[in-house]
This record gives sequence, structure tokens and C-alpha cells, in this order.
Amino acid sequence: MKVTMTEPFVKAFLKLPSNIQKTFGKQLALLLSNLSHPSLNAKIFDSQKRLWQARVDRSYRFYFTLEDAMIILHGIGPHPK
Repeated sequence: MKVTMTEPFVKAFLKLPSNIQKTFGKQLALLLSNLSHPSLNAKIFDSQKRLWQARVDRSYRFYFTLEDAMIILHGIGPHPK
């Protein structure tokens, strides 16, 4: 699978603390190898937009869509509790 990042994702990512950026890198590697990995807790967030949500850590989530063999990253930020 290939990964692409939207402009809003990149802007949000660059504002994150470096430890969260590093943790996201690990989670993205897991996503690329296994969408069902338990630490991702990946699930459909918005079924109409086919938007998924996955865990960076306990406090942060990232949002993506799956299209063909592509993961499109749309957003990342604090978990909306």
C-alpha cells in the first residue's frame, strides 16, 4: 500500500509534539502491515465519507480513507472525548 497525506494532515502533524510524531510513525507502520492490529483500534468514524479513525496513543487519533491500494491521511489530533 502507498500513503499520501492531505495538506490539512501535514499542517496538523507539524504542530504535534515530537514524541507524538514519532509514535504516529510506529502506528503508521502497523497500519501498513495490518489494519486490524489491536493497538490501532481502527474503526469506521464516518461511514458516509468512508473515513476511518485509528489510535496514535491514548490521547491522539488519526483519520484516513482507503482507496484502491492507497491510504489517504486526512487529519491527526487530540482524541475528541
